[in-house]
Amino acid sequence: MTQNNILTQDYILQLTNQFENSIKLQENLKSQGWEDEAINQCIVEFKKLKSSQKLSSGLLFIIIGGAIGFISCVLCILNPLPEFHNLFLYGLTLISVLLIIYGMYVIFE
Repeated sequence: MTQNNILTQDYILQLTNQFENSIKLQENLKSQGWEDEAINQCIVEFKKLKSSQKLSSGLLFIIIGGAIGFISCVLCILNPLPEFHNLFLYGLTLISVLLIIYGMYVIFE
């Protein structure tokens, strides 16, 4: 099984779901008899896939936070329910800012 290891996107995705970090993945691949070159290539692809997953989830939080912030702004300007003005102004704005900050944290972590 040393020469016949072919790295496919499906196999890397399966490894990404199994392992949380590259150290455990490297130990597993060494125990299976993979060559160092193939292990290094697999680790690089593993890190790229993990990074893209973090980026997509972080961007999702940022987009949702931006949408809630926009809705909050529109509701404050239109003021459809005057008794909920403070909720629209402070509550939804707080939620949107927290979601945006969390999204940036996920991306830059």
